[in-house]
Amino acid sequence: SESDSESSSDEAYREGVDEQRQHESIMEKLRSGARNSSSQQESEDDVLRRALEESRKDLVLLYNGDVDDPMEEAMKRSRELEEAEKEQRRQEDEEMEMALRLSAEAAQQSESSGSGDPTRGPGQAQPAGWEASFSSSPDFESLRRLVEMGFDPVKAAASLRCNSGDMDEAIVQLV
Repeated sequence: SESDSESSSDEAYREGVDEQRQHESIMEKLRSGARNSSSQQESEDDVLRRALEESRKDLVLLYNGDVDDPMEEAMKRSRELEEAEKEQRRQEDEEMEMALRLSAEAAQQSESSGSGDPTRGPGQAQPAGWEASFSSSPDFESLRRLVEMGFDPVKAAASLRCNSGDMDEAIVQLV
């Protein structure tokens, strides 16, 4: 629909340009003295001027809508979109924190039950020092990128933690 809106806007723009050219051509003829002095010709010119003025008004309404101040309306819409984006980022950050918390809990349960890291296969040793290097604060940007690639947040966080934050290794492990 954004592309439909852009397409509609482009078409309206082209129509406006065509109308503007026609208007300029007519006005040039009027200025150049091609005007007939008869009252019938003057009457036709007045009708034509009024029609062009109405066309211009319609074009302004088409571009600006029926708001009093189009710039203020555009700024208002921009602020609304910005607030919606901020709210979405806040929600994503909350979800990420929850995924990390759940991942940490799952890792602790796994360690306490003696089964090791749930993301590693049998016989795969955990890298030395991985708890110290990644336990308190994982790299949120790497985790966000993995989640954006479609990986489960809990598994992605666990994989990053097990690979000391190395995103490439985490991807290999997740795949």
